[in-house]
Amino acid sequence: MRYCGNGMVRCGEAECPVCGRRTLRSPQENDPVFLVKLNFFQARLLEDALHEAEIPCEKRGQLGRGMTLRLGEGMEEYSFFVPFGAYEKSREIVTAFFETAQEADEI
Repeated sequence: MRYCGNGMVRCGEAECPVCGRRTLRSPQENDPVFLVKLNFFQARLLEDALHEAEIPCEKRGQLGRGMTLRLGEGMEEYSFFVPFGAYEKSREIVTAFFETAQEADEI
């Protein structure tokens, strides 16, 4: 597995799927890696779950503060980044989170 510091993603190919960069490197334990993009309500739940599991994360909004204040937080989408070393555990939490959410929707 390779890593693109520009796109902040794990890459299994010769180039980054986000930015097209071909100079990839081996990942470091603390390199930030894109995990998932979620709406405001899902993001709050996932952020709590990651903190409970003691996984550091960075949550980045897409609209910016000005637009979020104008449109409301319900319109915001957040991208989550976690350290490369915690990526697998974080994916397990995301998978469990969505399985639970899907089961709740079916009731």
